[in-house]
Amino acid sequence: MNRSERILFEADTVFWDFDGVIKDSANIKIQAYVDMFSKYGEDTREKVISFYKSSGGLSRLELIPALYEEICKRQLSYMEKNKKCLDYSRLVFCKVLESPYIKGVKEYLSSNFTRQTFVIITNTPEFEIKKILSFLDIKKFFFEVNGSPKKKESVIRDFLLKHHKKSNRCAVIGDSHCDFLAASQNNVPFIFRGDTGVIKHENYILDFQNFR
Repeated sequence: MNRSERILFEADTVFWDFDGVIKDSANIKIQAYVDMFSKYGEDTREKVISFYKSSGGLSRLELIPALYEEICKRQLSYMEKNKKCLDYSRLVFCKVLESPYIKGVKEYLSSNFTRQTFVIITNTPEFEIKKILSFLDIKKFFFEVNGSPKKKESVIRDFLLKHHKKSNRCAVIGDSHCDFLAASQNNVPFIFRGDTGVIKHENYILDFQNFR
């Protein structure tokens, strides 16, 4: 067990992102944004991907209007924004359910949820992530499930205060700069899930197979 794995395993409380951490679904979400803007020209793909990656992990409630301003040079009305977000949800919901788990993560959750406290923090709308977790039959592993419009840094801060948790006894595991900032702002150790070839992080894991 390396240093990053030990931080995760020994944490009292673990805050989990979902896409790219529990399910290998991050690319599904990106592709859905690309598909949404494909009718605006062939060059929109790279624009959408670049904007998405530089957004730092915005929720779709913030990202979709921002993409329309950036690519289409227009602001969405409140009704338009809600409709676009609903269309996006319908587009990705089944694909997320069908996407593979990150290797070993389901086994880790089921083996350790009574020993550690697991909390979901994601930019997926809260009603949607709760529905996804229920469909997957893994909601029982999580003490608390938090999604958009809640902010990750606020969720972590409030949880630490409410449950009298020491930040250095917790861990945040995520795959975006947004997750890193949420951890840093609360002095919680951060573990990057993925290859750090592009984004360098002190602690990272590729998957959860070494915990078996």
